[in-house]
Amino acid sequence: MDLTNRPRRLRRTDAIRRLNRETRLSPEALIYPIFVDETLSGVRPIESLPGQNHYSLDSVCLAVEECLAHGVKHCILFGLPAEKDACGSSAWAQRGVIQEGQGGLLDLTVMDGKAHFLPDRS
Repeated sequence: MDLTNRPRRLRRTDAIRRLNRETRLSPEALIYPIFVDETLSGVRPIESLPGQNHYSLDSVCLAVEECLAHGVKHCILFGLPAEKDACGSSAWAQRGVIQEGQGGLLDLTVMDGKAHFLPDRS
């Protein structure tokens, strides 16, 4: 038996090796979507996305705390403004829903894997 010519179908090129490489998935690799609704008070489940919720501006920090509790350290905010137009002008408005949601998160710090509010800076 001649072993100098071993078959290496799945390792022949770099592209094939990348396709067959094992994937490692961990909470650090995940990004949690947070849907922020400007017209909402509290939290409301999204029927078409089981396990996902719409959060009010006041409850965005709850979503971040849930994220951290599950080991997910990254999130992305999706805004649902009170008024929509054809240009999507609320996306760059000074007081848009995402801008307001991020503003609430600026007073948040993470210690020991839990979210804590910073003391009032004013």
